Amino acid sequence: MRQCSVKGCRNKHKGRGYCNFHYSRWLRGKPIDAPRIRHPAKDTICSVDDCTRMSYAHGVCYAHYVRIRMGMSLKPPLKWRNKGEECKTEDCTRPAICLGWCKRCYERDYYRY
Repeated sequence: MRQCSVKGCRNKHKGRGYCNFHYSRWLRGKPIDAPRIRHPAKDTICSVDDCTRMSYAHGVCYAHYVRIRMGMSLKPPLKWRNKGEECKTEDCTRPAICLGWCKRCYERDYYRY
């Protein structure tokens, strides 16, 4: 079995003498011998100030990760949709999540047909 030609890499050969990881770096024009970037573990708290959510990627929660990917500012606080509202179905006291319904009523009534 052929191995990757990068010094210290023992992965299986894919193309041009490189493993899948180094080959994809070569395709993107990145330095092949640069070390891999290690990201924080997923069981840590979001690194943005005043955010208590669990981290999703790169040390931030999913909401802040999406903001970073979209190029948005991290400063304004996250807005919760329907915060404090109850489901608009009669006799249901669950919190509203989508279009004024709780998850159960939304799936039952909105997707009935």
